[in-house]
Amino acid sequence: MRFQPGDMIGFSDCSMMSFGIRVCSGGRCGSGLSHVGIVVEHPDYRSPLIFEATTRCSLPCLYANERVSGVQAHRLAERIAQFSGSVWHYPLTIPLGLRQMANLRRYCVDSLGLPYDWWGAWLARRTFIRCLTRRFVRDRTLGKLFCSEFVVRAWAAVAFTGLPADLAPTQLATLAVKRGFLQPPEQVILKQLGA
Repeated sequence: MRFQPGDMIGFSDCSMMSFGIRVCSGGRCGSGLSHVGIVVEHPDYRSPLIFEATTRCSLPCLYANERVSGVQAHRLAERIAQFSGSVWHYPLTIPLGLRQMANLRRYCVDSLGLPYDWWGAWLARRTFIRCLTRRFVRDRTLGKLFCSEFVVRAWAAVAFTGLPADLAPTQLATLAVKRGFLQPPEQVILKQLGA
């Protein structure tokens, strides 16, 4: 399995937090994603990195050298190895060019440390509520990102647009595959990573 910059990594487990995310976003335990991140290559690291907006990772961020909440970076193999559920690889249909890879890396590095957007994550999938509250909530969520919003904005930094940023992880994966932006997922097995 070859991970390329811009590929999406999806996470799913049956923890109470993940169950709540899936139930609130139209899924159920054992079905759907509760979290996503994006693959990035960086010249300072030999192996691929995952950049993600989360509060649930026990690994220290590679850049902050401590555990953080919000946008953070980890070695992909380490992040997958420490996760206790299923991990899915969604490859991009069209690989990024060199300039796009540099723009992706720049966006992700520049986003490090942004806080997690709890309110935006809660509103994801709730179209009616989101429409009613968007104008009142906008100021509260500026400068904050939840996981699928971060991935969509990272793709937008490399000129891939057309996907809404306010989708829950399962919705984002489904729509991106349906529109031909991502290939159907493959489950990641630790042996494939050399771990």
